[in-house]
Amino acid sequence: MIWVKAQDQDSLLQVNQLLIKGKKIEGIIQWHPLQKWSEIVGKYDSEERAQAVLDDIFRVVEESNGHFVTYTMPEQ
Repeated sequence: MIWVKAQDQDSLLQVNQLLIKGKKIEGIIQWHPLQKWSEIVGKYDSEERAQAVLDDIFRVVEESNGHFVTYTMPEQ
């Protein structure tokens, strides 16, 4: 479980999964067989930058000792 502060700084979301959708990173809040509830938490200039941000999130999660992890999406 990770708490993500969205890039626009207007949302703090508890997400179960993060996905790259082109240049965007989508946070999955809940996923049911017929519907998913999600928010775009970051938009970047390239797919490579989105991947680099996701890699950084993974690093933070991997280094965490706590049950909950927090991450603020970078502006660029």
